[in-house]
Amino acid sequence: MYQKTTWFLSFFIGLFFIYVGISKHLLGECIAFGPNSSIPEDFVQLISTLCKSGYLKMVGILQVLGGLSLLWPRFNWFGLILLTPISFVIFTFHLLLDNRVSEMLYIGIPMIVLVFILQYEMKHKLGWKRLFK
Repeated sequence: MYQKTTWFLSFFIGLFFIYVGISKHLLGECIAFGPNSSIPEDFVQLISTLCKSGYLKMVGILQVLGGLSLLWPRFNWFGLILLTPISFVIFTFHLLLDNRVSEMLYIGIPMIVLVFILQYEMKHKLGWKRLFK
């Protein structure tokens, strides 16, 4: 039962990260916040800096790569290693600087699912040995 559930969750979280990586970071322009925006100024400055440096493009590439690897059970570990820290950092940015509930849920739920899948993989499979087979 858990194996089918984790496969199902891995597949859909993989599709989610592929979509987010392509739509938010690779195909879309960097976010430009308007002057009447309710977003805190510190968060706007951070995102603007990350856009100008090209960091968000790199995050998008890693999200797509991690999402693709979650679609195939043999490469689950690779996707989990890539996406769990990325989603944690994004969640922390929103928690400390932005604090919009909708954005925290948008990344918080996938982060919790990634941790659930990671816990299952570590407990029921060979873990790191499986990664290097």
